[in-house]
This record gives sequence, C-alpha cells and structure tokens, in this order.
Amino acid sequence: MYESKPAAIPMPQHLKLSRDQSPTTEEEKENMLHIPYASGVGSVMYGMVCSRPDLSYSMSVVSRYMANPSETHWHALKGVLKYLNGSANIGLLFEKQNDPENPIAGYVESDFAGNIDTRKSLSGFTFTMYGTAVSWKATLQSVVALSTTESEYIALSEKIKEALWLKGMVSELGIPQDKVVVHCDNQSAIHLSKHQVYHERSKHIDVKLHFVKDVTSKGEVQVKKIDTKDNPADMMTKPLPLAKFVHCMNLVKAMVDILVDVEQLRVVNEALHVSTAPKIAVCRENEQSMILDFCKKYVKQEKAGSMYISGCPGTGKSLSVEIVKETLVNWANEEQIQPPDILSMNCMFHAQTTEIFSKVFRKHCPQKEPKFSKLPLQLLHDLYSQKLALDVKTILVIVDELDYLITQDRTMLQDLFMLTTLPFSRCILLGIANAIDLANRFMPKLRCLNCKPAVITFRSYSKDQIIKILKDRLRALAYTVVQPQAIELCAGRVAAASGDMRKALSICRSAIGMLEDEVRESIHSENLSSTGNNGNQQKSADFDWLTSQVNNLVRIDHVAAALSKTFKSPAVDTIQSLPQHQQIILCSAVKLFRAGKKDTTVGELNKFYRDVCKTTSIPPVSIMELSSMCRVLGDQGIIELGQSREENKRRVALKVDSADIAFALRGVLFFCNCLQ
Repeated sequence: MYESKPAAIPMPQHLKLSRDQSPTTEEEKENMLHIPYASGVGSVMYGMVCSRPDLSYSMSVVSRYMANPSETHWHALKGVLKYLNGSANIGLLFEKQNDPENPIAGYVESDFAGNIDTRKSLSGFTFTMYGTAVSWKATLQSVVALSTTESEYIALSEKIKEALWLKGMVSELGIPQDKVVVHCDNQSAIHLSKHQVYHERSKHIDVKLHFVKDVTSKGEVQVKKIDTKDNPADMMTKPLPLAKFVHCMNLVKAMVDILVDVEQLRVVNEALHVSTAPKIAVCRENEQSMILDFCKKYVKQEKAGSMYISGCPGTGKSLSVEIVKETLVNWANEEQIQPPDILSMNCMFHAQTTEIFSKVFRKHCPQKEPKFSKLPLQLLHDLYSQKLALDVKTILVIVDELDYLITQDRTMLQDLFMLTTLPFSRCILLGIANAIDLANRFMPKLRCLNCKPAVITFRSYSKDQIIKILKDRLRALAYTVVQPQAIELCAGRVAAASGDMRKALSICRSAIGMLEDEVRESIHSENLSSTGNNGNQQKSADFDWLTSQVNNLVRIDHVAAALSKTFKSPAVDTIQSLPQHQQIILCSAVKLFRAGKKDTTVGELNKFYRDVCKTTSIPPVSIMELSSMCRVLGDQGIIELGQSREENKRRVALKVDSADIAFALRGVLFFCNCLQ
C-alpha cells in the first residue's frame, strides 16, 4: 500500500459494513484465506492504541469481522491504510503549561443503534491532559439501548470509571485535580445523571448504570453540556466529513498532516500519480500509431504476427499499448470486424514461465480441459498446426517485462515468438521489454528460423517532452499549482539523468508534499495562537489560508529539494558542509568555466573570487590563503590542482559536475543570484 493514493479520511460516510457481506460459500472463504486481513487490522490497531485517536472508529468497525472477512471488509481496511499512507506524520502535541491544576478533561459521545447487525450503540470517549488526548476508545455497548438518551447515558456511565482512574493517576504524580469535568452533548442524559427522578422511560435502565449519579453527587466528577460541533469524541462514533474530522483532530491537538483541501491537493496528487493513466499518451503519438496500424493489419487479415517493443523504464511503453488495446476494440466494432480476444500478462508475476503458454491455450479453448500428458507449449503447437485453428478466434497477447525471461528461460522467449510462425496460428504477439539491446541479442536467431518481428523503440523523454506531459496532466485543474520555472527545473534534471517520466511525476508529488508540510506547520502555529471563543473563527480562517497557500504554487526550492532526494550526489553533501570562503571559490570556478574553459590558473580564479566577494560584501582572503584552500578542496576530490613554482600559475580544474555545485549552493540566496 506504500504506492497507493492517499485518502483524506479513514472511512467514507457512505460506507456501511455488516455480517451479511461476509463470505457464505467455501470458494469465497478459500479466497479470503490468502488475504492478510487479521494482520492488517492488528498492525493498524497498534498505531491506534499508541498515538492515533483518529483511527478509533474505523478500527472498531473493521475489527468486528476478523472471524469471517469479505472483499468488502478488505476494501474498507485498505481505505484505512490509504489514509495512513497520506497521514504518516500525524502526532499528538504536548506543550508546557503554566497552570498545572485540573489537567484532565473528558468528552463522551454515542451513536444510537449504529451497529447494523445487533443494533447496539457505539460508545466513544477521549480524555485530554492539558488539551492533548491521552486516553481514547470506541467500543460497542454491552446492551441494546432503546433511546438516544439511554445510549448517551450508558456511554457516560461507562466512561466515568476512566475519569476516576485518570484522576487518581495524576494525583499520584502530584498534580492536583479536584474534580474531572466530563462533557456530553445530550441534555437529557446530563439531567438523568444529576437528578434521581423516576420516569417510565428510564426505569428499565440497569441499576449499575446509575453509578454516575453517585459519583457526581460526591463532586468527584462534573458533567457539563457541550455543543456537538465542539465535541472531539464525535470522530470516535461515526465517519465525519473532512472539515469536521480535521476540526475534531485539532481539538485534541493532533497535528494534521493529511490532504486538508480535498478539492485541490487531492486532485493535484491524483493528477500526478503514476497509476493515473491519461486518455492519450502525450509525445508518443507516432509510436502509438505504428502499434495500432500493426494490430489492425493482422486483425483484418486474420493472420498471426509479432512485434517487439523496447525502451528504457518510464518511457510510456505499457501506457501506449493499453491505449492501443482499447482503440483496437472500438475500431473493430465500428468496422464490423470481430475484435480479438485480449490477454495481458506480466512475466514477473509468473513463478513458472510455462504458465504463459497455459494461459494462451485456455484463452483459446476455455471449455477444453488440457491433457496433462502434454506441455502447454505442445498443446499450442498442435492447435496452430491444424486447419481447425482457423475456426479459433484471433487472440492479441500482450507480454510485459520480457527482460525477465532472458534471465529465467531464454528458450521460452524464443518459443513465444515462434508461435506466430506456425501454419494456422491466430496469435498476435506484442512483447514489451526495458532492455533496448534485447532485440540484438536474440533477433538474429529468430530471423534464422524465419521469424521476423516488427521492432519499435521508445526513446527516453527529452526536457521539452517532460514539460509538455507535466503541463498536460495539470491542465485539467482549474488553478495553477506549480511554477513554470519549477517544472522546467524538474524536466531538465530528469531528462539529463534518465528521461524516466515516472521519476518526474514522483519528484513533483514530493515537491507538493513539501508544500503540504509548510501548510500544516502554519496551521499548527495558528492553532496555538487561537484561544477562547476565537477558536472557531480561527479554524475557518485556517481553511481560507490553506486555499491561498495552494495558489502560492510549488516553487523552485520545493522541486530542488525533491530533486536532491532523488538524484543526490555524494559531492552535494560535501559542498554544503564546506566553509563559506571555500564555497565562494567553487561558485567562482563555476562562473569562470561557463565561458567554455576546462581549467584555469589560481591567479585568474582569484580575480573571479574577489568579484564575487565584492557583490556579497564579504572581505576576500589573500591569494596565499586561497591557494591553501584550493589544496584542501583538492584533497577532498572536488578540484584538481596542478604543480607550479609560482602559486598563482598553478592550474585548477573541477573534478565534480558544475551542476552539482550549483545544486548544492542553491539554498543560499547570494549564491543563487551569483550563478543565475
């Protein structure tokens, strides 16, 4: 789930889980045995118990079905994991307090008849110490409540015990606590807890639940009314809309690190996610057209053929083939031609390479049981060698990650392409591989066997192509998200390194994550300054401020930091740790060598060094000290220093890439201005 799209909340409001969704047949139960449902629940439960009150409700729900989970329950648990993927840095903030008295406060809530299966109500509570959550729980009540008042009263009665325990704990720590204030949003339950009034609607409530009346009469606990919108325990009993969920988190000082603005940040991340497949393969129109024409030709002629598609990772091969696959079916229907059956496979997911031939045979003959005395390859040979194969529907076989077969079974790779040469073969094969030289390694032998696959090579994306693709993905948004200069920086660095579009998308999403961090920290600082009745107004202002922050754009410094994480050179760390004058020397060398020189003298470097010092109002060092610092840089492998009797005539050349120097010094403003 690490690569999954982050979710904004743990569980959507529309989701309803019940036992009726559990598997009933043996086949369904067998399928669920291979899914780590219990392990997933246990892992998330550990985090929830320790520091994540926001997971209480969702874990209370999904843990009910551990004995017999279904696919629906599993998808709900995966939704919680997606939420964790986008909120891994949420934590509870504990701050120093000037007033140490009465630190404990409680909040209670219940969801009347919330369990669909038993109609039991769900109790939820959270206790805070100096405003930060220290104890929380969401659990089903032991009896079925007959009214909302009874449900709230049961929840209140049960949680009073926790209040007394916490009161005793802080007293042992030497912190005075006269009485614990427990907040409840149900006025009837509060009256019932304070007054010994006999009423026909409350006489059936178990006597033990009136424990709360005894405790409140002694003054150990005080029950107070609180508005529902200000009750953080509300997130313990039901799925909430995003704004209310974030508000409840802020009430217990949970640092919010989720995608707060669902209309902007969520859409941006989805648009730039690797798994989001665009409708058209931008900058791959020619390759896509060639693949489509090839498939049309053989489908129309009802003949077999093969094509080898190669290219470096992240060059749009699989995406182009997926688009061709859909386009081909639509074309066949429009031309009133029978569309081919389509079989897509990835070699990395097959433990046995023979499974590929077995799947092809089963696609042709789904009703026919294969003879176990023959291998799947032999069965296909028999099928394609008889005229009866002409009655078989044409099949388009797409095999990705062919490189895997070279290391596992090279003969099998040859046999796969040779299927298209059999007399009555109805197989159109599209083989996709990341190795560009794979064709040169096995193609000559195939040609000797009269197998001549068409070959298409996907070249690495250029800087202009990466810019075009990124802008195309962001064009669907109604607002500007990334500065054009930041996109150019990302595209130029990725194009120079590999041309991998997936890496460019990952860098952009990382830069957006940095902007989110800035937003979160600012919201947190604003929350610390909000007090009293101004709190709600401040929360609303936070959301308005967040929207303006997204419109402030992902800047060059965000992308530069993301690039640093992805393409980090060992020299970058070394340069960033150098003293200031040594960094100025390297900055001067980069400026000097931009004119086309490969090396220079210490004397000439000294002139550029002094010019840079003047622009920054930093006193320069003498030429002897500069020469000494050059020797230090030479010992660290950053520059190469030649020999000469005169210090100012020693030759100097860079041993690291000037781009790494510029990248390392980008964080300092005057270096950034100097190198522009």
